[in-house]
Amino acid sequence: LSADCVAAAVDRVMSDHGALPWTEADFEVLRSAVRDAAPGLAADALHKAALVMAAAKDASQRLARLRADSLQASVDDANRHLGRLVHRGFVLGAGLDRLDDIERYVRAIIYRLDHLAGAQVADQRRMGEVVPLERRFEAIVDAAGTAQLSPELVDLRWQLEELRVATFAQPLMLKRPGQPPVSAKRISTALAALAQV
Repeated sequence: LSADCVAAAVDRVMSDHGALPWTEADFEVLRSAVRDAAPGLAADALHKAALVMAAAKDASQRLARLRADSLQASVDDANRHLGRLVHRGFVLGAGLDRLDDIERYVRAIIYRLDHLAGAQVADQRRMGEVVPLERRFEAIVDAAGTAQLSPELVDLRWQLEELRVATFAQPLMLKRPGQPPVSAKRISTALAALAQV
């Protein structure tokens, strides 16, 4: 986790720096920027990543206790979701600016699990709204066949995460000034447009 946070911090400094260095002088400027900024960024990232890991452990323990057959589809879905959010390299993969959101997404899983008893049918109906959109997204990503997602796909990935919060854990939604609220219809339209590109 520490190495992941250091890599993400260096990645952030390099991104902020702009163009790659092509001269020795430019390289020295970048190296100095990394030396000055990366340790603080990495320490902050490690603190936030530790909060994510603690929430993920809580979610995993709750999932392990849910063994009723009637809950299996929801438990499997929540396990897959947790695995997408928290895995080896998740800090670098998501970037430093997303760590607070990832913790909130994991807490949304916990909220969902805490409200699952007696609501299995409603939970499965909600899955029916979200999971097909996620599958369409995954098909588009697979078809793109590149290691680097386009900015539009990255944005859609996070919109899908926000849709899960809106669907399963509304009290954890964040209002973002200047941005329209996330909706399945808006995401479906964006997915349709990207599928035609």
